[in-house]
Amino acid sequence: QKTAYEIRNCDWSSDVCSSDLPEDVGEEVVPMEEVQFEENRADKLHKEALSLEHMLTHVPKIPFCEICLRAKMFKQQARRQDPELRQDPTAFGDMIHADTIVVGRRKFNHGVGGRKCALFMSDRATGVEDAPALRNKSTKLTENALRYFANGEGKALFSDNAPELVKAAENLGWVHPTSTPHRPEGNSLTERRVGIAVQGTRCNLVQSGLPHQFWPFALRHSCFARNVTAKSTEQSAYHRLHGEEYAGHIISFGALINFKKTPLMRKKGGKFDAPTAQGLFLGPHVDPGYV
Repeated sequence: QKTAYEIRNCDWSSDVCSSDLPEDVGEEVVPMEEVQFEENRADKLHKEALSLEHMLTHVPKIPFCEICLRAKMFKQQARRQDPELRQDPTAFGDMIHADTIVVGRRKFNHGVGGRKCALFMSDRATGVEDAPALRNKSTKLTENALRYFANGEGKALFSDNAPELVKAAENLGWVHPTSTPHRPEGNSLTERRVGIAVQGTRCNLVQSGLPHQFWPFALRHSCFARNVTAKSTEQSAYHRLHGEEYAGHIISFGALINFKKTPLMRKKGGKFDAPTAQGLFLGPHVDPGYV
């Protein structure tokens, strides 16, 4: 059966009907090249969602990754701008951005060891970041975390003017340019990186199946994974700091691994017991200066 339009435009001598629709119909014809391009792009994203690099960082968000869809649902972005710096940092420690992540005061929000918050730190020149969990927001603990991260290389600290950060910078003798308190627009670079770290922590917990109290390990692993991985066109933050890529093992958070038993573990076992044991990988140990 043919429509009235097809009957009117039919070439009865050849029994072939015209496929050209009139302008008022408004049907859009998509070129096959564009269809093929979208199909290839979808296949590429499907493969990337299952890659080890994406399972480590979950950056960027991929619509075909179940973990991204479950852990990265947020409001529409509001574009903000950072205040301009007089001079771009060129070396590690020239400018360190810091912000306190408060997880919650209720006990069910506390991490392993009773940790209630974390200090997020990011080096502006190299992009290296870390976020050790702290028991509280005291000046002493904040100062120790900054000193451990910078390892004597710190010169300036950029923050939202939180009291513990102001006092810590003063004790360390660092220059301390600040953003306007209670105005995240002035601290947008730090806020954005904190947001990525929080999303990565959620992804680690969802992917591993570990309970919420393991967030201190999931948070630091999230920072570590972004430090040692890089996009195809860029160097990793670790490479920009040390001049070479990370040579150690890169393992997903919560993965089941075999490790060599400690001397104390071997003493508790029999002579012919295996020298290794199974455990869950929670992240690598990092020395001062992110070595």
